[in-house]
Amino acid sequence: MDIRAIVDLVRADRAIFTVLAIMLTSYYLNGDPLYVGIIGIILPVIIQYIAFVVNDILDYRTDLKNRRLDRPLISGKISIGETYTILGILIVTSLILMLFSNQYVIAFNILFLIISILYNYIFKRLPIVGNVVVALTMTAPFIYPYLYISSELSDNFLNVFIIAVAIFGVIRELVKSMEDVEGDSQEGIRTLPVIIGLTGTKLVIIIMIYMYLVSIVYLSLLKPISIIITIPLIMFLMYLKFKILISSGKSDFRKIHEMMRIVMFVGIILLGVVKIFEF
Repeated sequence: MDIRAIVDLVRADRAIFTVLAIMLTSYYLNGDPLYVGIIGIILPVIIQYIAFVVNDILDYRTDLKNRRLDRPLISGKISIGETYTILGILIVTSLILMLFSNQYVIAFNILFLIISILYNYIFKRLPIVGNVVVALTMTAPFIYPYLYISSELSDNFLNVFIIAVAIFGVIRELVKSMEDVEGDSQEGIRTLPVIIGLTGTKLVIIIMIYMYLVSIVYLSLLKPISIIITIPLIMFLMYLKFKILISSGKSDFRKIHEMMRIVMFVGIILLGVVKIFEF
């Protein structure tokens, strides 16, 4: 079994985002990046892996029509039997880790997994709803330690930050929907680009870019030191707007989608920067 194929199957690179988000949120709120514990960090990563593997199994036909050769199941780098074996190992691992977790950690991770699975069966086929659901799951690594530490969502800066993450997540998912519009249309998946076309979807994205811009500016007003990160983000937003307007092909949208991943990592660093310079 090809290790590289397994890494691609579970989207291991996304684990970096999840771990950083949990640790930096914990650090921002409590000053201790490991406050939720090692298992409290590893378990969400395993649950995320499970969600991605299930997604690839259920999306096999659509990914095949969209020629998603970046998916190991489609490229043939990994077989369906091997995929189910990996899924089984991940499920067993998550159950073992839950034995050493508290009820809050268990409940949050089970809820995340349920939402992720329902996305494939229900939400994905609903215009904009599927994009919003995925965007909300992107906020989970921030909300998880937030509730674990404070039990009350009372930090205004972090609240606006999470809203900004959700808005950016919707933008990124809409770009992905434009990339997959051909296969989604053939499979009867009524995403926004399938219903209103690429031009209409671009208009929605531009509106959401300005919504994201407002949230970023507000973060700068709440904690001025955050401009170290927010100014580069604002500059990227203007570039992103330009790239989306001139893009038309599948490869164009894929490049934009991948490029936005860099911004996600830059955005996460914002919490650490604010915490460091508070003193």
